[in-house]
Amino acid sequence: MQTDQTKNVNSNKAFHPSGTSQGSLHELAFNNTAQACIIFSVKTGKMVTANNAACELLGYTEEEILGKRRSGLFNVKETNFRKMLLKRKAEGQAIANVHAILKNGDLLPCEISSSLFKDQEGIETSVTTIRDMRPAIAIQKRKDIKKDKLSKSNIQKEQHKSEVLLEQTNQWLKYFAETSYDVMWDWDISTGKIYVGNSIEDVFGYKIENDLIDYDILGQYLEPTEKLIVQNKIKRSLSSRKKSWEDSFSILRKDGVMASSTSRASIIRDENGQAIRLVGATQDVSKILTLEKALQDQEIFQQEDKEKIRLITKLSFDVIWDWDLTTNQVFIGEGFKELFGYTIKKNKGDMTKDWVNHIHPDDKGSISAELANTIKSKAKHWKHAYRIIRSDGTIAKVYVRADIIRSADGRAYRMIGAVQDLTRQKKLEEQLDLEIKNNNNLLQTYEENFNLIFNSSSDILYDIDLVNDAIIVSDAFEKKLGYKVINNKSSLKEWISHVHPEDKVILKRDFQRVLNTSDADWKFNFRYLRFDNAVVAMSGNAVVLRRPNGEAYRVIGSMQDADKQKHIEKELIPEIESRENEMIYALNEARIAERSEIGKELHDNVNQLLGASKLYVEMAKKGGKNSKMYLDRSTEYTLTAIEEIRKLSKGLASDALNVLGLLGSIRNLAADIMEVQPLTITLNLDTSIEKLINDHVKLNLYRIVQEQFNNIIKHANASTISVSFRRNEHLAQLTITDDGKGFDVFETQEGIGLKNINERARIIHANSETVSEIGKGTTFSLKLNM
Repeated sequence: MQTDQTKNVNSNKAFHPSGTSQGSLHELAFNNTAQACIIFSVKTGKMVTANNAACELLGYTEEEILGKRRSGLFNVKETNFRKMLLKRKAEGQAIANVHAILKNGDLLPCEISSSLFKDQEGIETSVTTIRDMRPAIAIQKRKDIKKDKLSKSNIQKEQHKSEVLLEQTNQWLKYFAETSYDVMWDWDISTGKIYVGNSIEDVFGYKIENDLIDYDILGQYLEPTEKLIVQNKIKRSLSSRKKSWEDSFSILRKDGVMASSTSRASIIRDENGQAIRLVGATQDVSKILTLEKALQDQEIFQQEDKEKIRLITKLSFDVIWDWDLTTNQVFIGEGFKELFGYTIKKNKGDMTKDWVNHIHPDDKGSISAELANTIKSKAKHWKHAYRIIRSDGTIAKVYVRADIIRSADGRAYRMIGAVQDLTRQKKLEEQLDLEIKNNNNLLQTYEENFNLIFNSSSDILYDIDLVNDAIIVSDAFEKKLGYKVINNKSSLKEWISHVHPEDKVILKRDFQRVLNTSDADWKFNFRYLRFDNAVVAMSGNAVVLRRPNGEAYRVIGSMQDADKQKHIEKELIPEIESRENEMIYALNEARIAERSEIGKELHDNVNQLLGASKLYVEMAKKGGKNSKMYLDRSTEYTLTAIEEIRKLSKGLASDALNVLGLLGSIRNLAADIMEVQPLTITLNLDTSIEKLINDHVKLNLYRIVQEQFNNIIKHANASTISVSFRRNEHLAQLTITDDGKGFDVFETQEGIGLKNINERARIIHANSETVSEIGKGTTFSLKLNM
């Protein structure tokens, strides 16, 4: 007999594209690669799996990181991250510098590379690798510090030269102060007086009497929050050994506007190193900063424009091109390869080599001549139809339009245009016509099916158009209430008019309340007057459809006769009680059958073994040369009886579930059966299910598997059994399939075994189904909500 034919498959499909063994190698390589890597579901943003390097880098254990979403591991609000997602969606992969979120909440600067792919089931996922940028940042920082030190050293040398030059040319200071666009100044520290050049009036609007101002007065022209900071920096520079000072701060102009300024000065010291004088200049850099900002914005706009052009050329069905007439180089869009089959490296080529040579020989001469004449003229546009030979030798009819960009003297230096494949356009138009026709047929079929379902319901269905004050009601409205409605159309006013007068105000108020809130559901109870003035108690519910701004525009729902519903429920109570009694009876029958089977085993098997053992013991007591043999035989029979009792108790007790769990008990049961039956049992069990169900459900599932195995052994005459227990996000499915003789499920009367299985399925609120055909085996399936 086979000792172990059980196969337990529990594989992650993201890593097993071609079988379990290959998948294991993929998974092993993935988990042990030094590069941190995470796989996400594109649709939900939820992590599928992460390798060891990713867990270590982000600070999580494998258990902690599972179930994380993309927003829990990355700062998804970063501009770089959003741009990466857009680029990945367009191109299938993208790289970006972003911040990852470590377990302790710190932000990790990193470079991520993300690519899209689909698994075996067609579910789109993304593989994202993470590169820690901290080492690279540290290296760059050390380089910057070294460079900064070198720059400071050069600055000090230049400052020293400047000081010497300043001392030599001090007599020219006032002249420069009068003529410079900067505000030149000379501060005598001992007196606190500052000589200021006349340019201060042009730059900041102030006229200084005698060109002298006290240092203490300058504070009133500084931005209040910066005043103390600037003064402390000056004091520190003067008290140090520095020979220069510079700073940037805001100055209040005469017109009340705060101006951004930069000041630089040389510090003149006496022989003791004491600062005695500052000579420097202050410059209004507001306009410079504004221009720099505008320049940065312009560069950003240019980059965005370039990206837009690149995307447009990639997505357009036309071939977009940009021809530099001065160099004869042409930028050719992605459509050139798609429409005509030619590859242009980096989309840049030569107009003659990569374009004109592909024109049909019969059209090349006339096109070249006409294009040359158009360029020489003053025309600003050019268009023409001609033929292009595709890479596969077929001929495409195309139509080209272009704008000619000219300099001030009328010389053409650039052409931008687009080529349209008329052959492709005609094919697309034919496909579009066919698609429209098919959609119209589908729409007509849908409307017919909808009307059939809408009007076949025993409930009163309605569709309220709040915008046009119109309502469509099903045929049940006329059947139940007696009102004639032409083409099932009425008005909301007419519909409400039949509400019982005592309920009308309450119903209208509640209806208006729902419309004014953000509720998506509405439930109600009211009385309605039939055509014969009889009063009907109505209950119903509806769905409220809203626009993005929350405004309700449509209400779809149903109404039922509440009294009739109560009557139906009352009639169902005996049936429900009957079903419960049947379930109790079936369980009792199962217990009786189980006890009967136990008694039979004890009587027919264990009792006979123990009786034989007792007989050999009695014979051994008589002595003689065979007494040892009799004792050995007695021992064999006793051990066999013990083993039979063990097997019997093992099949009955639920202790195995506590020790082995549900899946372990199923494996053990399969192994025991294969020891004594000529059967091969293959298992495909998802171990994650074990933690998601309680002991009550486990016991009933185990009994169901036990019962189905018994049914197969007794009736099916099968050679193989396959057991699968898998789950998705919300549902677990148990499937047991055999290759036995099968049976007709419509003619075969349900026995105690099947009845026991079905009742246990109802107990755990599961749906069970048995599919079988004579000669083609049987498949039992059970679906359990998780």
